[in-house]
Order: sequence, then structure tokens, then C-alpha cells
Amino acid sequence: MAKVWQHPYVNVFKHLKVEEWKRSTKEGDVTALMDKALKGTVYRISGAVPASNYLQLPKTSTQSLGLTGHYLYILFKPAPAKYFVVHLDVATEDNQVVRISFSNLFKEFKSTATWLQFPFICGAAKGSVYESTAKMSKRDLVGLAPSHVRWTCLALNLRYILSLYLNRKYSHLKSVKLCANLLVKNIFTSDLLFDPGVTFPEAQQSRPASHGISPMPREMAFPVPKGESWHDLYDYIRFPSDGSKMPFDSIQKGTSNPPAFASTEDGPAGQLTKQRPLSKPVRDRVSLVQQITSPKEMARQSPLLAKSIPKIPRTASEPLPTARLVDRACRREGPQARGDSCIPVAPADDGGIHVYAHRNGEVTIHAVRVESDEVRSGLGRHGCNLLGPLLLHHCFRLLPDPILQLKKVIGFGGCSTKWALWAANGSVVVYPCHALIIAIALDSGRQRFFAGHTDKVAALAFNGNNTLLASAQMGPLSVMRVWDFPSGECLGMFKTGMHSVSCLSFSYSGGILCGTGKDRHGKTVVVVWNTVQVTRGGEAVMLAKAHTDVDIQTLKIAFFDDTRMVSCGRDNVRLWRVRSGALRSCPVNLGEYRALEFTDLDFEAGHSTDREPEDRTLFVCSRSGHVLEIDYKAVAVRNARRLLPPETRHGHRREKQTFHSGPGIALNGICLSPSFCATASEDGYLRLWPLDFSEVFLEAGAPDNLKVLCTTATGNVGCLDIQSKDYCTIMRSHMDSVLGFSVDGSQKQLVTVSQDNTIRVWNMESMQQAMGKAFYSLLYEFSASEETPVAVAFQPSQPVLACGFETGVVRTISLAASRLLEEHKLVSGSNTKRVQLWSVAAVQELRVKGSGARSSSVLLEQEMTLDGTVVSAAFEDSADMGIVGTTAGTLWYINWTDNTSIRLISGHKNKVNEVVFSPQESHCATCGEDGSVRVWALASLELVVQFQSCLCLAWSPATPSVSGGESQRIVAGYSDGTIRMFSLSRTEMELKMHPHAVAVTALGFSADGEIILSGGKDGLVAVSSPRTGMTIRVLTDHRSSPINVIHCTRKQRAELGIEGSDLWLAASADRRVSIWVSDWMKDRCELIDWLSFPAPTGPEVPNPLPPSLAAFCPWDTTTVAYVGFGLQKEILFYSLQQKQVIEKIPLPYFATSLSLSPAAARIAVGFRERVLRLVDRTAGTEQDYRGHDDVVGLCRFTPSGKRLFTASYNEILIWEVQSR
Repeated sequence: MAKVWQHPYVNVFKHLKVEEWKRSTKEGDVTALMDKALKGTVYRISGAVPASNYLQLPKTSTQSLGLTGHYLYILFKPAPAKYFVVHLDVATEDNQVVRISFSNLFKEFKSTATWLQFPFICGAAKGSVYESTAKMSKRDLVGLAPSHVRWTCLALNLRYILSLYLNRKYSHLKSVKLCANLLVKNIFTSDLLFDPGVTFPEAQQSRPASHGISPMPREMAFPVPKGESWHDLYDYIRFPSDGSKMPFDSIQKGTSNPPAFASTEDGPAGQLTKQRPLSKPVRDRVSLVQQITSPKEMARQSPLLAKSIPKIPRTASEPLPTARLVDRACRREGPQARGDSCIPVAPADDGGIHVYAHRNGEVTIHAVRVESDEVRSGLGRHGCNLLGPLLLHHCFRLLPDPILQLKKVIGFGGCSTKWALWAANGSVVVYPCHALIIAIALDSGRQRFFAGHTDKVAALAFNGNNTLLASAQMGPLSVMRVWDFPSGECLGMFKTGMHSVSCLSFSYSGGILCGTGKDRHGKTVVVVWNTVQVTRGGEAVMLAKAHTDVDIQTLKIAFFDDTRMVSCGRDNVRLWRVRSGALRSCPVNLGEYRALEFTDLDFEAGHSTDREPEDRTLFVCSRSGHVLEIDYKAVAVRNARRLLPPETRHGHRREKQTFHSGPGIALNGICLSPSFCATASEDGYLRLWPLDFSEVFLEAGAPDNLKVLCTTATGNVGCLDIQSKDYCTIMRSHMDSVLGFSVDGSQKQLVTVSQDNTIRVWNMESMQQAMGKAFYSLLYEFSASEETPVAVAFQPSQPVLACGFETGVVRTISLAASRLLEEHKLVSGSNTKRVQLWSVAAVQELRVKGSGARSSSVLLEQEMTLDGTVVSAAFEDSADMGIVGTTAGTLWYINWTDNTSIRLISGHKNKVNEVVFSPQESHCATCGEDGSVRVWALASLELVVQFQSCLCLAWSPATPSVSGGESQRIVAGYSDGTIRMFSLSRTEMELKMHPHAVAVTALGFSADGEIILSGGKDGLVAVSSPRTGMTIRVLTDHRSSPINVIHCTRKQRAELGIEGSDLWLAASADRRVSIWVSDWMKDRCELIDWLSFPAPTGPEVPNPLPPSLAAFCPWDTTTVAYVGFGLQKEILFYSLQQKQVIEKIPLPYFATSLSLSPAAARIAVGFRERVLRLVDRTAGTEQDYRGHDDVVGLCRFTPSGKRLFTASYNEILIWEVQSR
């Protein structure tokens, strides 16, 4: 753990007082000089021999700097046309000293257990000839530094380097040795990641591009003239880095500067943020025997697998019935990520799989069980009731919402359709379906599910006795899981270090796992893991990793030796071995067969006691039909055959065709038993051959119960029983996205339509019987080769279905006759916001004539126009009544009999940014990121009017001109810097002003409504008149930091000893609050106080940062309440009269929203942890409410204080605040 004095950073030269040379040393030509460009002192280190001219910190090698910062920053400039060398000695947690060196003298990366050497590639100055040359050749200038080299800020993540390249844990920086030839300004260490391109306001806002990144401190900054760009003058290099590099494992400036590493834990101590491609020397690891026998650390609990969810201690309140202004079907749209629900659940012990989806597309699986259906309540006297008839959502079960228990899955295929494995002595088949792994019992058809992956499963592998199952998922950060197959428990999860995984192989013992795939540069990579400790609660450990230029289609561990592997691919067959911690390979001499595309391989089966274990024959198949027999021990081709189609095969004689013979059978797979060989081919045939391949052989002599499992490119899993010669399909699947489905309740049938242009009808209950086994039955399949079906529905009383196509055609199909009944060209009503009712005469005729119906008349009976494109609909059997959902976030009740439509639910589809109220609480207005401002009637919660979207809102207070009536004006701030005023009575825009050059982030009215105060993203506060549309003045005190809050209140004229009728404040993202007194009639606006709240230093920074929020206390307007990212999680109360903080209320988390009740001394605080806390300041009590599905981003008491509105992403919850 870093020492406190080293935060936020250490200026090493200043700390050691380099200019005195008492705690540092110099040798050779080392001089101090003034650099005109940097306007400060730098040190020049020159000399023909770098080892004889250097600056060393600290003075002797026996001393240690003891600097624990993860990042080392070196501000230096290589000398033109010269070489330089830098040595860094770092200590690991096990007291091992590792030297990290980098130099433009090094031509390639080299590595030992105690020394890492990185080539440094010098970049050229912008606009120079060298830069142009580098761009044209698509490479940097390797070797000597160019003549126009620039000053460079090099940021090295020392902890990540040790973790990634040597699998060691970083402790501290021991010493630094800077050798000729270079100029150096300074050296810094820190636990923070600094970036010169990130400004302070951007870091405070925690934009996605700057997560975990801080602006460069003044001491580290290079001077930048006004109007110039930092990156045009200097180089900024992070290592390890993201950009494309040449060669690999070199230190150089990338083409772009994305955040290359976050401040989260790396390496063995934590999850790696990103995997880096490693060159050959990096793969030098300790021996295989040491890895297998040495003890390992205990595994960390996987964050993606929740075996149980702990209960949350309950206070005086519980989850309650909820009124939500939301279309629940749409509420997870949008780019905002959201986490899991923290509603408590009971521990899982029923084996059920419960699934719910994140908004960001990830799926988390929880095994949970519902204890009771009882509705829980129990409100305190001062608690909040959720109110409203809009959507009554009873939390009968304390589970994430929505919740489903998975029963059956129809479908097959993850990243590909090549993976299906036998288990349980041939009685169970295991295969993937998207992110799930399914084990189906062949005798009963019962399915077990292995859930946990968040993307398509890319590969599967069993150990020898089928007790351990390994699985990998696709994606840039591919994740591997190891399962205990009998119990279905995930034993461990780890990152693969590959961009994508294509093949896995488990050793027979289960102690070694090998995988192959591609790194992020598209280069083939092979990785070997030790999995011995996984079954004992430990974790998988990478033994070796190798990059190769050869193609690999299949990779298998030899069943007789865990340290040996074989692979095949285009133009190659290779033998691999792990020895002395390194993974090495040698090619098989293929001779005339070297240009074949090899697809699969298998070892001969059986064992003879008079043969050595490695004296085996390896069979390799190819797309040209060739099957090579390779002597594994001699690493040579023993025999070659070519399998030809039946019409070209020469009787029953042995194949001895030349390489250039006619087209062979394109082979995709091969599998051997002691007596036979099975092949899977491109022509769709599964063939069984004798081991001499003399003929296709399925006749007598096959051992009992010998079966062959195969998969097809069309999404089928099949099984061939050799003894009975029966073939059956275990599972079928669509080959593209399923676009629609319908269930026939009476017949227990399911119809699906897919992007693969097929319509399939499945039997959901009964099982197809074949080979004495039970499988899911596909009853019908229809294909539309040139059209895509997009919607489908069963006819309620007849075996007829209607299918709609993307062309607007609707076809009715008779299942009884298996034929097309009618085709109708209809208007596509959903795209025009219309829902339409059609009368199809053929349907009526079916009831009388059955399949002999011939009528083709279609009549549009009724039509209704809704507020958005129709995306879903469900009607009763008679189609008289139904529910329709639209893209506007609304649910409509449709009654064709009465020709009426009633909007049941209306709400925002995306995040709600603001909620404001009319002075007398008759209405409220909301704005969201879905592009709308909505005004609601509070009595009925009905939508009254809707305007175009904005970023912030304010409701005009009541003015004398309204004659006691309620104000009907809303002012809205927009991203283009404009402010627009809307009249609700006329439902039109009255005024548009443009006081800001950037987005408006906060709004407020003066107490009399005659002035509009607006804050911008750039920190400027504008004072504007709604009468004239003119901007009166602009305040620049918060410049460069976005304004979060503007709050205004009335003031007694002599209060605080200052004349003025308005008291208002502005709070900005940099934790500063300004308090002002104004008299707008006299054009007076005076700053009376300035509050600045410190932030903690160190690496533990929330991401994103909590907002800085402030408000005047309604019970004492001379007191300001403040919450934000500070030294403590608390509410601070600052007295404007006493000029100090007079009270602190501790909080469990940093606040994300704040509201103070106008009616009583009550405070509502929302948190990112989806918790709402109500604090009664008078009684000294507090209560927590846990009914939100996301961050509580808004809290707003109504003017009377009787209701509290809270917003959680796109949901608005309305609470009734009970009086004492």
C-alpha cells in the first residue's frame, strides 16, 4: 500500500534534491542547463559510451527509492542521431529485483526472469521530413533518434508491466539510471494516471474518454503557448499501450492516445484491464513441473457468477407498490449502462436459473429461490408511501425484475455450430446455444443449463472422464470458465489473454488446458494453463503462451502426455511441447501435401503394452479429401489416402491416387475408434470407414452401443447409431435471429420466424421418439427464399397461421394441408403509427369449408393512429380488445367494438434529466434523453402536452400578473446553448434566447420570475430577461467547470446585512459553490460567499464522480446544504451568518441527488447504490428505501412537501410523504 506522503505524486528530482548531488550521483558528461523551450533547468547526459555517462537515483545501488506509485513518468528528450539507455530497478512483493530497460539501441524485446529489455522507437517532430517518411512507410524511425525529435512524457505502468510480462506483483521502484544520450527534465511517480490532453473539468465530469484519468499537474506540465496544442509540440507515450505497434513489445507513440490502462488492479492481484500481444521471449516461464506442483493462491470470487445474493438489512421501510411513469418494455433502451438490482433475495438451492438483462446488453444469471409470495410492508410513521394508479407494481417476490425461470431451450450454436460433446458414457450430449451451455439427456430430453457467459460460447472441451468442462466465450475480452460437470457449478473464471478463442482442449487428467485463437492484431496465439488448483478452490495459471504465423483449425492435447499438443491448419501440421516454461513447436514434413487445408485430427485409439506411449499414429483430414497418417514419434507422413465420392471410387481397392487426382470429399471432421473411422464432410454426409479406408462401411461387426455425434452448418445436432444404422436429429436451430413467435395454447405448438427466411412450427410438449430416445420435435418448416418473415400469429380456433413479411405481404398457411391458403398485400400500419383491423373472408370460410376455403377478399374494417410506431401488440382471441406498445414509450388499450383507445402507460424511454413542478402542484414537467419534454397532470398522472427534448428545466413562479392563477410557463435549456420558453396554455414556444456558446446544464428563475439564471457546461452563468430576451450579464467565477445546480430563494431585504430581495447560489462540478444577493430592479448582483470543498487524494476515485449539489434550507434560508465528492460521505450545512459548517449528517455512500422538503426539516438523498434515504433532521431519524432499479439520479419534493418524486434512469417513482 502506498505511503500517504507519496500522494498524489512524488517529484523525484525535488525529493532527492538532485542539484545538490548528495542523494544522487552523476558519472561522465552530465551537466545542468537552461532549456529555452521548457523555460527551466534540464540535465544533459552525453557521451560515446552510455554505460560511462549517467545520472543515477539514489546515490548507491545499496539504497532504495522506495517509491510505490504504480506509474512512473519520465520527462525526457533523446539526443538527435544518438543512442540512449534507461535502466529501472523495481522490487516485487517477494523481494525479487527486476531490471526494466528501454533504449533505441535495442532491436527487439528480450526477457529473462530478472530483466526486461524494450526497444524504444523515437518519433519525429510534427511536420518534419522524418514524420512524413514514417507515415508513408507506415512505420516509425527505428534506431537512432531523428534530428527533429521532441520532448516526451513517458508514462510506464510498472505494476502492469511486471504482471503482464513476468506474472509478478509490483512492490516499489528501487532505482533509476539514466544513461547517455538524452536530456531529462524530471521524474515523477504516482498512483494516478495523468494525461496532458485531459483538462480539469473533463476529469471532474468523468467522461467515458477520461475514466480513471487525471489532468497533468503543474509541476509535470510542459509549457504550451496560447493557441497551440500540447500534442502538436510534444509526445505523450503510455506503456503498455493500445495502438498498433511495430515491432511488438516496443515503446513508441501510437497513432492515437486512448486510455491504455486504468487505475484498477492488474495482473495476479486483480483483473487485467486489457491483454497485450506478447512476443516470443515473454513466454519464458518456470517449468511445467514447478507450475503443477507449486501451491497457488486461493481463487477470488467471480464477479459474474452470483451463487447467492446477500439480504439487505431492513430499516423501517420495505419495497412498496410503485407508481412509475415508464414504459417497462422500453426502459432498458439507450446507451446508459446499469447494474444489477440490489433487492434482497434468498439463497439459491432449487437449481432454477433466473435471468435478467442489463441495459448495456449484458446478461447476469442468478440462481435464486422465492421463499414466499406474501406482500411485505411495514411503514414507519414518518415514512413514504409509493403513490399512484398509473402502474401498480407489487413486489411480491424480492427478486430482480423482470425474472424468468428457464425451462427449455430450442436452438443450437454459439459462435459456431462445430461444438457438441458426448458425456455420461454417451447418454448426454453437451452443446452451446448462444451464451448458454446445455446438457440434454437423450433418454428423457431433460435439459440442464450452465449459465454465466455473457456472450456466445466459442469453444467447449471435456477432460478424460467428463468431470470437468471448459468453455470460452467470444469477444475482445474473451472469458474462460471451468465447470464441475456433475453438479453444474462454475469452479473458476479467468481471462484468456486472447481476442477470440477458436479451439479448446483438456488433458485427460484435467490438469492442463490448452486453447488457440487470435490476438487483437489478428495473429494466431496458443496458450496453456495449469488447472490443477481450480478443483481445489484455486485459480488457473498461465503456463506458457506462444504467437505463431501459421493457421490453426484444430488443437488437441495428446492423451498420453499432458505436455504435448498437436495442431493442424492451412498448409501445416505441427507438434507442440511445453518444456522449461516455454511452448515450442516443430512442423511435420508434409512433402507434396504441404499445400493442403487441414481441418481436423485425431489419434489412433487403443493401447498396446509393447509400444511406447508416444508411438502413435496421428490421422489428419483435409478439404481436398486427403487423410494423412502421421508417425507421431518420427514426425513424418507414414501414409496418405484420398477419399473420393462414390461415382469416382475404384471399387473396393485401396486408394492410391496422386495428389492431382479428381475432386475428393471435402472433410470437415475425423474421429477414430479402435476399429473404425468416422468422417464428416462438406457434402452433408456422415461416413464410417474401416481403418484402411477401403470402402464406406456400416455393416456388421460394429461394437454394441457405438454411436457417432455430429453437428451441421445448418444448426443441427445429430446422432448416428452404427449398429442400427439409424440417424436422428437431437436438436435443430434457426441459423439467424428469431424475429417473431406465437404460441398455440390448445395444440401446445410454437411457431417461429427468423432472419434465415424460414418459418418453423415446433411441438412444445410431446417428444419425437427415435432410437429409443426423446428429442424435441420440429413439425413443419416453410421457407421463403427471397423474403424475410417478420411477424407470425396462430389462428385461435383453426390449424392456420398468418405470417407477415418485410415486403408488406401477409400469407395465411394451413398446417393441416401444409399449403399456402391466401396471399394479401396489406399496408404496413406499424411504420405509420397506425394499428389496423382487417377482415379476411378466408378465415370465416375456414370454419365452414376447412382446407377447401378459397376466398381471397380482404377488408380494412377499422384503423387507429397512436403516438408512435407500433412495436408490440397482444389481443384476445376475438381480437375485440388488446394492448399495443409503441416506440413513444406508451402502452395503449384498444377496443375495436367501441372504437376507443386509452393510453395506459406513458413515460420516458431513456434517462430522465429533470423534474419540476408548477407553483400550485397541478402539473409537473419532465425531460429525458429520449428527445421529449413531457407535462403531466399530477391529479391523474396523465400526459397533457409534449415538447422537444432539453437538458434542464425550470418552472416559472407565480407572478402578480397572473391574478392568483398558476404560472403556465416552462423554460428549457438545450445543448446548443439556447434557452426556450414554452406556454402550456397555447402549447407553443414563446421565446428563444442564446446566452451560451455551449450546452446549458442548469436553470433557475428569480423569486419574482422576472429573471432567468442559466449555467453552462463551460462554467459561465448568464442572467437574462424573459421579457426582452436579452442577456443582462455573464458571471465567469466558475469558468471551466460545468454548473450542476442553480437555486434561488426569497430574502428579507435586510437579512444578512445586505440589501437585496433575491438570494441564489450556483454549484459547479469542481466542488465550488458561490452565493449571491441580487436586486434585479436596481441591477445589483453581489457575491457574498464562496465555498470550496476539498476532495480526497489517492487512487480511490469513484467513476463517474458524484455531482456537487447545493440548496438553501427551506427552514433557514441563511443555511446552505451541500453534498459532493469530499473527504467524507456526508451532508454539510454551512451558515452564511457564521461563515462556517455548523452541522454534518453522515451518509452511507456519496450522494447522486438531493432535495429538501419545503414543509418540514426533511431531506431526501439518492445514491448510486439504488437506495433512497429520507432524513428527518428534527427527529434525528433516517430511513432507507430500496425500490429503484438504477441510480437514484433525481430527488424532488413538491412545493407542498407532501409528495416526493425520484427518478431512476427512465422510471419516475412518486412517493407520498406522511405527516407526523
